[in-house]
Amino acid sequence: MSEGLNTPLLRVLSLGLGVQSTTLALMAAHGEVGPMPDCAIVADTGWEGPKFYEQLRWLSSGNVLPFPVHIVSGGNLRADLIRRGSVRAGRFVTVPFFLRRTTAAGTEVPVYEGGNEGLFDEDEEAEAKVVGYRTLTQDEVRDGIGRRQCTSHYKIEPIQRKVRELLGYGPRDAVPAGAVEQWIGISQDEVIRATPSKVRYVTKRFPLLEKRMRRGDCLNWLDRNGYPRPPQVVLRRLPAPRRGALARDHGGPGASGRRRRGRSGDPRGCLPRRPPRDAVPAVHAPTARANRARGLLATCSRLAGRPLRPRVRGDVRGMTQRSEPTFTATIHMAGDLRTATETCRRFCMEGLCVTIEPSTFVYTGGAEEGFRIGLLNYPRFPAEPTKILQTAFRLADALRLACCQHSWLIVTPDETIWNSTREAT
Repeated sequence: MSEGLNTPLLRVLSLGLGVQSTTLALMAAHGEVGPMPDCAIVADTGWEGPKFYEQLRWLSSGNVLPFPVHIVSGGNLRADLIRRGSVRAGRFVTVPFFLRRTTAAGTEVPVYEGGNEGLFDEDEEAEAKVVGYRTLTQDEVRDGIGRRQCTSHYKIEPIQRKVRELLGYGPRDAVPAGAVEQWIGISQDEVIRATPSKVRYVTKRFPLLEKRMRRGDCLNWLDRNGYPRPPQVVLRRLPAPRRGALARDHGGPGASGRRRRGRSGDPRGCLPRRPPRDAVPAVHAPTARANRARGLLATCSRLAGRPLRPRVRGDVRGMTQRSEPTFTATIHMAGDLRTATETCRRFCMEGLCVTIEPSTFVYTGGAEEGFRIGLLNYPRFPAEPTKILQTAFRLADALRLACCQHSWLIVTPDETIWNSTREAT
């Protein structure tokens, strides 16, 4: 097994050509974020708008960024979708189209434990149990959004292949852990997207989060330094399907699916991802069906002894909502914020996400700079309070050593824990 590296062999900036990633690349060029990345990588889906390619030509011209920009591709998304819609061959990668599925009257459909009102997402890990079947007395129409697989196939995987190529490793060669530091332009507006890397040799870094920048701050930085604001990067629409292309539903017998069309008759395709206003009841005025769904979900949760995954169709269609018991653990410690951030990044390689904020401790006779580290029970990856607290203990000990401190403090909803190498007075 390869040992981890303290210093990465390669620093890569993932350049999506949006506001945040463009700002991050230019800040690196100005020396405001360091060390300088070795290169930037752009993933081209082959189905971008003209403004995307204008922005790409500008940034990769050699007159803007002091490091090279590599362009990678996993194929042409548009061509692949049309080909896979016409011929049942090859890999089928789903795109978050708005979908409408019509099941004909007389079709036998399953009945799930807890009801059949769309509470359970069949695409998620199976939590709902089939308890019987029913026959439809009339056509049933359901709207939803397709699963997103295109990002992995057309962006993440091509970037990973290019990173291996730059390192000089083959597709199956073992790469040392921590060999790559990948910069990603995620701002505080979308902090929920800042997830750990799924491969051991890549350590993700989020410089905009380190600087506590939001999207508006990025736009202000571009304006102050005389750079044009990046255009909105969007996918183009598909032409109307021919010979049934992309109009098929790959479900069971008696079912047919098609992409919803706009008022002009053009398919909506990937854009806009937000449903039409008239298709979504107002969030502040939930429907009676939504209220019944919530009550049914609560009953099922009590009977099953565990929370189930709901899809509340009455308020926000196609969205998944989960809740878990609230538990937080906050680490308070004095020390250097940058050292603490680096320590947290290495610690989070095991599969963890924390928040970090600067803090000032004012005490009798003086003051000292420090930080707060936050851990919580994230509903997407829930954990028991004891496990969260144990993780907080291990992280606090690692921070104490890295920051050369004697003590740490952990605050939970029920108690405050002080741990120190000094004797209590």
